[in-house]
Amino acid sequence: MCRKLLLATLFLVLSQALAAEAHACSCVEYGTPPCAAYWRADAVFTGVVTDFRKPSDASQTSLPTALLHFIVEDRFRNINAPEVEVETLHGTSCDMEFKKGERWLVYAYRNSATGRLAISPCTRTTRVPGAAEDLSYIRGLSRGAPEQSVSGRLAYFKYTPLAGMRVEVVGGGGRSLETTTDPEGNFAVRLPRGGAYTVRAFVPYSADAMSHTAPVRADPTDERTVLEYPVEVPAGQCVYNEIEVYKVDLHATAEVSGRVSDESGQPVTRGYVHLVDAAPKPGAEPESRSASIGEDGSFRFEGVAVGSFLLVINPDDEAPGESDAPHPRTFYPGAAEREQASPLVITEGLKLEGINFRVRGPLGKRVVNGRVLKPDGKPAAEASVSLYNGDKYIRMVRADHRGRFTLDVYGDFDYRVEAETYGGGRARSERVKVPVKEKSLTLLLKSKPE
Repeated sequence: MCRKLLLATLFLVLSQALAAEAHACSCVEYGTPPCAAYWRADAVFTGVVTDFRKPSDASQTSLPTALLHFIVEDRFRNINAPEVEVETLHGTSCDMEFKKGERWLVYAYRNSATGRLAISPCTRTTRVPGAAEDLSYIRGLSRGAPEQSVSGRLAYFKYTPLAGMRVEVVGGGGRSLETTTDPEGNFAVRLPRGGAYTVRAFVPYSADAMSHTAPVRADPTDERTVLEYPVEVPAGQCVYNEIEVYKVDLHATAEVSGRVSDESGQPVTRGYVHLVDAAPKPGAEPESRSASIGEDGSFRFEGVAVGSFLLVINPDDEAPGESDAPHPRTFYPGAAEREQASPLVITEGLKLEGINFRVRGPLGKRVVNGRVLKPDGKPAAEASVSLYNGDKYIRMVRADHRGRFTLDVYGDFDYRVEAETYGGGRARSERVKVPVKEKSLTLLLKSKPE
């Protein structure tokens, strides 16, 4: 169950990255050891890449993929055939680079949508010259009974390691094995046998936690938090979990809710309301959290801390993204400037309801039309067209089969647009300024080296 959850979450993260045309991919785990990767995978082998092609059912998949053909050399796990095809992302910013003749160690997972084996950059799949640690573990399995263990990583907001945290692993008989996290937040405990265990980690402040591979329960006090999750360790295997830790305020129990409407009294139906610290510490950015605006204009904050806060939409007064409200920056109750805002004074357990937040605007909307052409002047079908405010990414649309696209823009910001294609060789246009007045844009792609 944990392996399936990990794989589903992995592809969800990659889908979001592709939709935003991200320049880097985010994975649910980064430190998965070979022992965990091996037993989670549906197939493990080494092989040589001999072909790379587009699948015949590519239009039926949610992400663009290609099929890699491997001649299998070492059949480590659930591979019997001398040759195998594996799908991988192709035509995204998350692509792995494969070349014919290269030798790879492959950790493959079964794609439930296509039934094929699949690999991604978020696994330990790597070229054989860099796979010494993995191959040492895998080949060692045939030389003796492997050990079982529990390992993991504690990190604050995923990326900041928590070093020196006490971790205990308790077995069914009540025997407790202890360790502490290393400078990178990692821990590992060898177990005498497989079976059911409970892992507990102790954090010296009020916290909550989550993991994509285990149900973590937090028991916080003002002084410390006990994080706990169960594991079932098969004999000879290891179980690994990365735990993301977040500080919490046990006294943040207030609620703030209301509705957002425009100057004509109509509800604002999308975007976010931000709750910002009204008195930030000198030299520090004001702390902020956001709540989405419902289709009826409603918003709600729960777990609000004691203090003085401002309500604001579009706090940076920037060009609105696809999910933002197309309105200029407005402070509650309807002010353009921070100095004119009305602070909300929050006490523990307060329920502040019925706030009527009237925002300025909306920003003027205009439609920008254009077309994308290949270097040879032919239409670039399905090209990605990205809108920017200066260097800030706003949103992306796809050109149609004739290379034509339509973009909605709001306000007279410094909008710029560029196009890019991936399949059949990457190409990108110049980033072109969007004119303020009506005008059709032409984006000419230029070939990019792979």
